[in-house]
Amino acid sequence: MKKIIYAFILIFVAFIVFLTPVLSYAQQDYEPLKIDVQYKYPWAGATNPADFVGRFYKIALGVVGGAALGVLVYGAVLWTVSGAISSKQDAMEWIWAAIWGIVLLLAAYLILNTINPDLINLKNPILPKASAGNIDISKYSNSSGIASASYNEIYAGGSSGGGGAIRSFGGESLSEEQARKQLSSVGIGTKSVCSAGQSSGCVNLNGILQPTLNEVGILAAGIGSDSVFVTAGTEGCGTVHAAGTYSHCNGYKVDLRLNANLNNYITQNFQKISNRTSDGAAQYISPSGAVYALETDHWDILVKK
Repeated sequence: MKKIIYAFILIFVAFIVFLTPVLSYAQQDYEPLKIDVQYKYPWAGATNPADFVGRFYKIALGVVGGAALGVLVYGAVLWTVSGAISSKQDAMEWIWAAIWGIVLLLAAYLILNTINPDLINLKNPILPKASAGNIDISKYSNSSGIASASYNEIYAGGSSGGGGAIRSFGGESLSEEQARKQLSSVGIGTKSVCSAGQSSGCVNLNGILQPTLNEVGILAAGIGSDSVFVTAGTEGCGTVHAAGTYSHCNGYKVDLRLNANLNNYITQNFQKISNRTSDGAAQYISPSGAVYALETDHWDILVKK
């Protein structure tokens, strides 16, 4: 008799919990919802090994947590409907096993987070900045003059030359024609040139420094030129862009359009540094030492060398 009463109470509680929201919505007039479901596998958006492992870990954590919850519910139901002492003991074993499983999951997370938060935030290995030895950037440049090798090739020792070296670029400025020819040679797109008096919705590259374009070329070699599009150069000095020594005006900066592939590459491969003091923009430093600041609709790249 007690089993029947307990079972009835359990069913009644479940009925109240699940049916109450339905009844509350049923009492109101709602327009039919049009739901556009675009399902993707959880790992479909992974763009690198660290991202894939991180997504797999989260999926596995969810599966294990769900299994523990299921065992907990099973033990509770078994305990509720059991009359014999042995059955109740068996139910308690199920319940405690589930509880200990959940405790272990939480403890593993807390221990890793306490030792080092980066242990639960997987990232691709960051290429170390070289400490000595100058290299000739021309070994990594194509016929138009822009660097066209990836960070791995230049800073970690690849097929194009010796690693363990720092940049040694010239500081020469380029004309509009030279800069656009270099970007085009490696498949990097850009907005059309600004007309007289125009400072937005266009790009001027006249006076941009060679190291700045080299940084863009190196980035495109590592991620693919389709993910790199220049949205600002030396135009809008003092109006759209602030003046200063290391500014767009003097050719030290260039802006790139945001996209998922570019965003993931920068945040997963470059070192996170303190946010920019002027506006709080998140900043990352590339293996070459260039600083990438994440603004509202673009990446602001500063190249001082």
